[in-house]
Amino acid sequence: MSRRTRLWTGASLIVFVLGTFVAAQSPSPQSPADSPPQSPPAADAPEQRPPMFRGTSNFVVVDVYPRRNGTVVAGLTKADFQVTEDGKAQTIETFEFIASEPNTPDAERRDPISQQDGDRQAADPRNRVFVVYLDPYHTDVVGSRDARRPILDFLTRTINDHDVFGVLTPEVAVGNLVFARRTETLEAELTKYWTWGEADRINQMPRTPTEQQLDMCTRLDAQALGPALVRLHRENLLIESLENLMIRLRDLKDERKNVLFVSQGWIPRGPAEELKRFVRGGPPLPMTGQGTSGRIGIGPQPGLYDASFCDRQIARLASIDFEGRFHDLLERAVRANVTFYPVDVAGLTTSTASINVKNTLRRLSDATDGVAVIGTNDVTTALRRIAEGMAGFYLVGYYSTNPNNDGRYREIRVKTGQPRIDISARRGYLAPTAAMAAAATAPRAAALVVPAAIEAELNRLSRLRPDAELFSYGIAASRGLDVIVELSSRQTEGGRWTAGAEVRVALAQAAGSGEVVATGKIEPGSRSALVRVPLDNNSSGPWRVALRVSGSGGLLEDRIEIVAARSSLLGPPVGYRANVSPRAALKPIADFQLRRTERLHVEWGVLKAIDRKDARVLDRRGQPLPQPAVVSTVETGGDARIAADLAMAAFSEGDYILELTASAGAETERKVLAFRVVR
Repeated sequence: MSRRTRLWTGASLIVFVLGTFVAAQSPSPQSPADSPPQSPPAADAPEQRPPMFRGTSNFVVVDVYPRRNGTVVAGLTKADFQVTEDGKAQTIETFEFIASEPNTPDAERRDPISQQDGDRQAADPRNRVFVVYLDPYHTDVVGSRDARRPILDFLTRTINDHDVFGVLTPEVAVGNLVFARRTETLEAELTKYWTWGEADRINQMPRTPTEQQLDMCTRLDAQALGPALVRLHRENLLIESLENLMIRLRDLKDERKNVLFVSQGWIPRGPAEELKRFVRGGPPLPMTGQGTSGRIGIGPQPGLYDASFCDRQIARLASIDFEGRFHDLLERAVRANVTFYPVDVAGLTTSTASINVKNTLRRLSDATDGVAVIGTNDVTTALRRIAEGMAGFYLVGYYSTNPNNDGRYREIRVKTGQPRIDISARRGYLAPTAAMAAAATAPRAAALVVPAAIEAELNRLSRLRPDAELFSYGIAASRGLDVIVELSSRQTEGGRWTAGAEVRVALAQAAGSGEVVATGKIEPGSRSALVRVPLDNNSSGPWRVALRVSGSGGLLEDRIEIVAARSSLLGPPVGYRANVSPRAALKPIADFQLRRTERLHVEWGVLKAIDRKDARVLDRRGQPLPQPAVVSTVETGGDARIAADLAMAAFSEGDYILELTASAGAETERKVLAFRVVR
C-alpha cells in the first residue's frame, strides 16, 4: 500500500475505528448489561407530566436557548415565554431547564454499548447530540493538523455523562455514524492520521478507483478536464453526505442536533455548462490494455481512458446545480432542527477570494442559528465561547391547537418579555398524516400481524450481495412467471454493456418433461429486463428458474426459486426504478438498492374490485415514517393494477418497508416490499 493510499484510508478509518471501539464494548445480547443502569432523577428536578396524545391533538416539544451576551440565561419561568404555532398562541403544558453538568473525565465516561444503544441515548431530549464533520475536500494538510487540538478540547470540555458525539467524513456512509462519549479513540486517530486534509493535493495521485477513472478523462485537448471532474465528484459526495446526515439527524429526535463542521470553505456553483463541450459522443471503442491491477483484458480497464465513461460522467457531473442543492440543504437543516457550527482552521486571512469562500460557512451558521468560527488564529477560545452558549436549555411542551393531521410543516416562534435576551429555538415541525395518527391510536394487537411479513422481506433484502454482478427477482402472476434480471451498477458503469444484452430464462419441468424457455432483451442504455414465462394450468410451484445474460460485457448466470403467494385481493409486487421526473421511463428492478436521486415505482395486480387502498412507509421495526407514498390505479394490458410512487430523496441510507393495504368489503389484505437506500 502506498503512502498516498494510507493517508486516504486513515481519513475514513477515523469513523470506522470509533464505531468499532464502541461496538467492542457491547456485551452478549443475552447479557443483563445490555440495559445500562439508569441514573436516578436529581432531587431538585422539576416534576414533569409525561406527554399525552389527546385524540386529535399533537404534543410538541420545543428546545429553547435564551442567551444574554452569548451566555445561556438560567432561572426563567414558564411565564417568561410565549409560543406560537403558525401565528396562533399555544398553552405551555410542560417546562424544564436542562443544565449542562460539569464535564466528566474521559476515563469515567461510559460509551453506549452498540450503535442502536447510542441512537437510543441520543434520542433522549435531555441529552445533547454533537457530530464532528471533517471536510477533507476543502481542508488542506496544515488545516487538518491544526484542527486536532481544538476539536478534542471542545469535546473534552463539552461532553458530559449524558451527551453523545459522532464523527463523520464524506467517504463514510451516514448509516455507519456511531455515537460515543469517550474521546480517547478519536484522539488516537486524529494524531495518527493528521494529514486527512486533501484540498491542496487534488492534482496528486487520485485516491479511489472512481477518481482514477475520472482523472484519466484528461486528454491533450483538455488537460484540466480530469481534475475538474474529480472536484465535481468530491463536491457531489460532500453535499450528498450532508443531505443524508440531515435525514439521519431528523429521524433521530425532534430536539436540536449540533454539527461541528470543520472546513476551510468552498463556493457552491450552478451547472458547469462549459465542460459539456468535451462530450465526444458515439459508441465506445473496444480496448485492450493493462489496467492498474496488472491484468490484460478487453474492454474498459481501470487506469485506461474510457471515452464512454467520460462522456457519461461529464454529462452527469456538469449538470449538477450545487448552488441549488446547497440552498435546499439549508432548508433541510432548519426543518431537521440541526445547527451548524462551521470551524475554519485556515487562520486569519484578508484576501478577497478567501472571504468569498468563507461566505459559504457563514451561510451554514446564519441559516441554522449557529456560530461560524472564521478568520481567527485562536480557534480553541472561539469554541470555548460556543460551548458556554450551549451550557443549558429549556424544554417547553404544548398540545397543538391545530387538530388537522395533514402532514404539513408548521412554524414555531418562541419569544420572551425579558430584556436583552436572544432566543434560538426549534423553528417548526411536520404534522402527522392521517395514517400516522391512526397508527398511533390503533390497538397494539392489530400490528402483531405485520412483523413476520416484514422479517421475511428484510431477510430477502439481506441476501442482496454488494459484490453481485447480476440480480434476479421473480413472481407468479396470473399469466405466468414474471422474471426480472438486472445488471449491477458496477457492471454498467464500466461501459461494458452499452449495447444491451440477450436474456434467456429457463424453467425446469418435472423429470422427463424438459424445460420451458423464454427470452428477452436488455435494451441499450438500460440495465434490466422483465421476461414472462408461460405456465400451464396444472403448475403450482415452487418453480426453479435458471437465468443467463449474454452480450458484449460477457456472460452472467443466476438461479432463483419462485413461490406462489396466497392472495385474494392483491397479486405480488413488481418494482421499477426511475429518476425523480414523473415522465421518466420505468425500468424493472431486481436490485432493490436505490440511490437518493431515484424514484421507486411499485405495482400490484388487482384480483378483486378494491374499495379502499392506502400505502405507507415503515422502518425496520414496522413503525410508520412520515414519508408519503402516492397511490393510484393504472391499467396495464387491460389489467387493473395498484401503483405506488416513492421518491428516495427524503430517506437516509438504510432499509425500509413499503406497505400497501387494500380492502374489498369486510376483507382486508396487506402487502409489504423491502427496499434499501444507498449513496
